[in-house]
Amino acid sequence: LVCNCSGEGVSDPDECDRETGQCDCMPGYTGLQCEECEEDHFTNGTIGCLPCACDSFGADGSSCD
Repeated sequence: LVCNCSGEGVSDPDECDRETGQCDCMPGYTGLQCEECEEDHFTNGTIGCLPCACDSFGADGSSCD
């Protein structure tokens, strides 16, 4: 199996699970090719996946968009 890992969330484009094709994701990223933000993370389109860091006092939950 050849790794198809090339994106901003991939920590090493040459590393993946040889059975499933799962790429090695950087913190905050998820998905087979690290193309999505993990739960409780967001992206503004330029910086990458960042933690939501919602204030527990004023926020209704820890999710954000």
